Amino acid sequence: MTPVDIGSSIVRRRISFLGWILRGVATLLLLLALGFASLVAYFTLVVSPQQQAEQEKVEHDAAIFAKLKGPARRLAIFDAFVNRINAHYYDQRFSGLDWKALIHFWRGKAAAADSDFDLYFNVLFPLTQRFPVSHVNVEMPDKDTAKAMPPKALDMPTPKPAFCGDTADTGMQIVPIRRPLPIYIVGEVAPNSPAARAGVTPGWIIRSFTQRPHANGGEIEAQLVKVPPYQMHEFETTGINKSSASGSSKSGQSLKLQSTSMRLTYTCGSGTIGFSKRRISSGPLYIRFDNFLPVEIDKVSEAIRSADEHGVVLDLRYNTGGYSLLLLNTLMGRGQPVYRTRNASGLTVIKTDYWTSRYDGPLAILVGPASASAAEISAAVLKQSRRGIVIGRTTSGSVLGALSYPLPDGGSVQVPVEDVEMLDGKRLEGRGVVPNVEVYPTIEQIRAGRDPAIDEAVRELRKSGYGR
Repeated sequence: MTPVDIGSSIVRRRISFLGWILRGVATLLLLLALGFASLVAYFTLVVSPQQQAEQEKVEHDAAIFAKLKGPARRLAIFDAFVNRINAHYYDQRFSGLDWKALIHFWRGKAAAADSDFDLYFNVLFPLTQRFPVSHVNVEMPDKDTAKAMPPKALDMPTPKPAFCGDTADTGMQIVPIRRPLPIYIVGEVAPNSPAARAGVTPGWIIRSFTQRPHANGGEIEAQLVKVPPYQMHEFETTGINKSSASGSSKSGQSLKLQSTSMRLTYTCGSGTIGFSKRRISSGPLYIRFDNFLPVEIDKVSEAIRSADEHGVVLDLRYNTGGYSLLLLNTLMGRGQPVYRTRNASGLTVIKTDYWTSRYDGPLAILVGPASASAAEISAAVLKQSRRGIVIGRTTSGSVLGALSYPLPDGGSVQVPVEDVEMLDGKRLEGRGVVPNVEVYPTIEQIRAGRDPAIDEAVRELRKSGYGR
């Protein structure tokens, strides 16, 4: 074979190979075009008509609801409330409740309600409190809340004074803990606040709570139960046996409780902190953030980059939750299983991602009764994995994943859609996270402006090798 023949053969093979590539690309493009056309046809012929039918049904139902008045209107709201829970509640055994009997009983009260406010306040809200789990709640439409609010004082347990929104400066954090039913207690107490001056101590029980608005604030009358420091661990981890008149704990130990009444005058402040950071006396970096939403976690991640060998103190004592993985992605190993969720479809193992920048230095986590949801899950994961040391008081015990669903009048019902458990099967709902090191602040420490939980975190981080 001559060199010319050899060259021609090579050219033909290359042309043939290029032809195969072009035919392959053409076939791929054809398949992509067919796939795209199929998707367009599916959405045009199936999804779009379904969405249109659903929208028409929503509009039809809204038109019918708009014509309802009196008991018929209240029953329509109640039935929608029940239907949302039936469709989405994570446990179709309804946590051991006789749900059908409750529906029958409270539906009669819904029919007798004399206003939408009466329905929400005296029917729907009390019914949500029958569930022995967290994240079952109901909200009135915003436009109706102010009009329906009665002029008299409100006598009900509530996490914050309603007349100032989030800015009521009593200095007393009122939070529910679940053991497993909710009990309202004093969470944190701020130095130099009305609560601190009155001697209110973290861990006291809130029996009743009455608010009266003033021009620039308001007045609170509270019935409190003093819990001695040596009994706070027993109470905050197990709760009180409400059926016992003597005030015994669930473990059967006697709790010596003393009631007291207090009246606090407060002013409307400038709002919550949300996020803050500072260096503690040339030692660890202190970071406080009050939710696990992306904006806050981005701030936390940026702040952690400036951490050094002294470590980081994460303060979750005021954190009400959000998305725990946003933080765990930064603190745990890549692709590491961290916890499990359980819903009607079964178990799902949740893992961290592979791409977020990691911090692997010394870590202390501060928690308390107001630490809820994602704050508890994160603390539990970091404690169980020995990634960090958890310091403070037992957390809320409210970790169920929930979604809000609309009601026909513009209100909404929050329904738990999944449970959370640790990798070893332990549940946090109704139990909370017990810290590695428990710290119960005294009124003397608070009045002196000391924070014993931060002091303990600094001492622990000075110990070499913890969690490394």
